[in-house]
Amino acid sequence: MSPQEVSFELNRGGKFVVYRYCFSALVITVMQGTDIYFVRADESRVRKGLPWTFLTLLVGWWGIPWVPCARCIR
Repeated sequence: MSPQEVSFELNRGGKFVVYRYCFSALVITVMQGTDIYFVRADESRVRKGLPWTFLTLLVGWWGIPWVPCARCIR
């Protein structure tokens, strides 16, 4: 996208977002942020974040003593 197109989308309500996710392996819990995503005004931020939500739900709550992973919910 050109800088003018990005500016146009930002004026329409586009956003730059970073999704957080976590994964755990018993006593180790790691919380990370994704790369920066550009979400256009007509796109859903929730839909783009669903893979990270599912990852956290699948492998993020196994950590001890954070069952469920309270650090991931914040």
